[in-house]
Amino acid sequence: MNISEVTKIVLMLRLNLSQHEEFLPLKPNELKSLFMLLESLGYSSESLLSNELNNLTDLAQEKLGISSQRIKHLLSAGLSLSLKIDQWKKRGIWVRSFMDKEYPVILKIKHRESYPSLIFGVGELNTLNIGGIGIVGSRNANSRDLIYSEKAGIRSAEEGVKVISGGARGVDTSSMMACLNAGGTGLVILPAELGKTALSSDYRKFIIDSRLTLISMESPDSGW
Repeated sequence: MNISEVTKIVLMLRLNLSQHEEFLPLKPNELKSLFMLLESLGYSSESLLSNELNNLTDLAQEKLGISSQRIKHLLSAGLSLSLKIDQWKKRGIWVRSFMDKEYPVILKIKHRESYPSLIFGVGELNTLNIGGIGIVGSRNANSRDLIYSEKAGIRSAEEGVKVISGGARGVDTSSMMACLNAGGTGLVILPAELGKTALSSDYRKFIIDSRLTLISMESPDSGW
């Protein structure tokens, strides 16, 4: 799992790796404003890890109202980040930021200013640029609904259409598993617990076969 230097910077600024309550991670709009400021001044985002740090953080405080001390504290978590990355790598977890060329362009087009700054995932990255059919429903679906969702999953596999779901029990899971068992492909978008879900025996073989991708916009270690 190769992580670009700019994504490491985004991770440090977006995740409170030190768990210090005084220095909260940057919000998505603060992060994007900071990078836009750097670009307007002719600096790359990697300049935040250079001897220009003090000057740049002072400018961020002056022009954006983001505390210089806050930025510098967040960027001091390089060791903690390295340990996290090692943990993610062992579980096959990758991460891309909105600054990476592999980041799905469709998200930036559809969501404009609200696209996520980070995407964590397990499985094939390039599937994020391929469309599919979203199948979601009740967690407590009755047997008739589950049969229908399974048929929808199987039909999707037959037609070569990827199933996209939220991974919840009930309709989400029944349609996804039916599609995968019928030889199809799937994308599960998780609100949390990516690291835990990536180890699920139900999903593992399909991930290894490059037919299933799990993604989340939250840290792999996040809980519900």
